[in-house]
Amino acid sequence: MANAFARILKPLASLRLTVALLAMAMLLVFFGTLAQQHQGIWTVQKRYFHTLIIWGFGPPLPGGFLIGGMLLVNLLAAHATRFKLAWNRTGILLIHVGIILLLVGEIITGIFALETQMAVPQGKTVDYTFDVRRPEIAVVDTSGTNQDRVVTIPLALLRDGNVVRDANLPCEVLIEKFVANSRIAGPMQQGPGVLRLADREAGTNIGIVPLPDETDAQRVNMPAAFVSLRSGGERLGTWLVSLEFGPQPFEAGGKQYLISLRYRRHHVPYGIHLVKFTHKSYPGTDIPQEFSSQVEIVNPAQSEKREALISMNSPLRYDGKTFYQAGFADNDTTTILQVVENPGVWLPYASCALVGCGMLFHFLLMLGKFLARKAS
Repeated sequence: MANAFARILKPLASLRLTVALLAMAMLLVFFGTLAQQHQGIWTVQKRYFHTLIIWGFGPPLPGGFLIGGMLLVNLLAAHATRFKLAWNRTGILLIHVGIILLLVGEIITGIFALETQMAVPQGKTVDYTFDVRRPEIAVVDTSGTNQDRVVTIPLALLRDGNVVRDANLPCEVLIEKFVANSRIAGPMQQGPGVLRLADREAGTNIGIVPLPDETDAQRVNMPAAFVSLRSGGERLGTWLVSLEFGPQPFEAGGKQYLISLRYRRHHVPYGIHLVKFTHKSYPGTDIPQEFSSQVEIVNPAQSEKREALISMNSPLRYDGKTFYQAGFADNDTTTILQVVENPGVWLPYASCALVGCGMLFHFLLMLGKFLARKAS
């Protein structure tokens, strides 16, 4: 049984496989970097690095997850078949364990890490974050006395020609056209690139111009969509929904609803209240020198209510999330917080510590042997 297991592991532990995987990793980084000239950094990350297979370039190519996973298997197989446990190999073992942790940490980060934002106006309390990379369509029933009833259509369903039917929706939603990035075209703007498909509300006078993926890391895409609504076999009309304007009304089954395109929201069981926002610029310029947010955390479930200061170099860590001061809006009356949740955040630090200790141990061991030989 042991011999059969060793025969299976031997090809996976091959040094040739290691070299081939490292070469593919270098090529992946090279072509992924070039792709950022025409695609946004988050699109490239998802399409090249956080995927098993890269599609769209003729034959399928290995993605970052596949290459990283195979490197992990290759290293573990090499330890199982070739490396022997001995005190004088402790340094090498620590280095390899550190590399394994680094690979595992990247896989965990790629799958489970979530990076969102929170916009909190002065004097207001917000209990959700939003993902600027994932838009969604929201249909809101405002007839409730105490709260609205919201049904969302996720990005995965926003495909041209897709019909969304759900028992929670008051009508069928046909995605006539979804554009990942766009700009608004006014009533008088003409041209072959202007799309005008709507006949209700804002879309009767406004069109959109599709744009390529935003490549500036400091900016985000502005998605938009043309959606047609049908209820009981009757066409209600076509709406243009965009991040550029807010919810728009429609009627279905004798009730009033609102439809909008917004960033995907992630609700949290507590609220962040902005007490005071401070913004300082360098004298004589508009360049930000320092900005910070005095916030209050309101958590009814924990009977907790306390204040915290979030500044450019001092984030707030709470509930497994890290809140960074990222920006501001609305003439300094709204703070923008970057919210990062990563269960593998400490693995790279542990990896670097293990690799450093392993290198130091191995160096001291080799130095000791060298001095012993020289003394003899």
